[in-house]
Amino acid sequence: MMLTKQELKIRLKAVKAKGFELTESETVSDYLEAMLAHIGDPDAELRDELIYECFYFWIVKKDYLPGDEVKALCGKLLSDDYAFYQIGTTGDDSVLRRSFSILAMSPVLSYCLNKGCLNDSEVVEIKEKLIDYLMREKDTRGFVEAKGWAHSIAHCADALNYIVNFDSMREEDYLDVLNAVRDKLLMVDTCFGANEDERLSFLVSFTIIPEKRVGTDKISEWLATFVKVNEIEDYQRKFMAKQNCNHFIRSIYFSLVHLNAGSELLQTLIETEKALNMYYRHFK
Repeated sequence: MMLTKQELKIRLKAVKAKGFELTESETVSDYLEAMLAHIGDPDAELRDELIYECFYFWIVKKDYLPGDEVKALCGKLLSDDYAFYQIGTTGDDSVLRRSFSILAMSPVLSYCLNKGCLNDSEVVEIKEKLIDYLMREKDTRGFVEAKGWAHSIAHCADALNYIVNFDSMREEDYLDVLNAVRDKLLMVDTCFGANEDERLSFLVSFTIIPEKRVGTDKISEWLATFVKVNEIEDYQRKFMAKQNCNHFIRSIYFSLVHLNAGSELLQTLIETEKALNMYYRHFK
């Protein structure tokens, strides 16, 4: 019988207090059904501090789940019942289920990356589903009063940051991710206010550029496409998209400076930022 919400919370608190160790008589299976049932619970402590943290420690640190079960969990998390649950709705609690299903993909992908348990076609399929989620998620709230973090875009950024580290990704796969990130920055109707743009930049500045996963010329071409923001007709949407794109470009620039990487692209990033910066154009 599945644990009730209250039973789950009490037992996970006890597990966390013991450093996320399970007793000899316990298995992850004792908890998994209830954890998935409440993965998007409005109770922030249960959802974020207990369920997610247990997923992280049990999968990444404790190695409690074998590869076949981690892969099965991956498929479930990316299904219509979890990451795509009521996708497209805004302002309600369904985003919590979607967002925290996507967040749980980070430890899953970390495990698969280290264990090598995904074949090339599986990696590409996951990449495509993450992009699909990024483009279809409309509820971009960060922190929700009385319910804690929703943070759907940041959580998807984290999962994408893992997928771009798989060696089976080809240049065209990286370009798919880059174009999806750009399109999301251009299409959202709100200014990101909880580091979403910076989290999205990490996959570019910490993996794709430093590890030369995409040629410099193609990165430059991709950066040049951000001027599409100037084609947005609605003033308010254009203003918000410019702010998101500017923050994203600046995050990449300063990350590369700090890493002492991608020097051949720094001037291109400066020129891109200038093209987006209304104040620079006004006062120059």
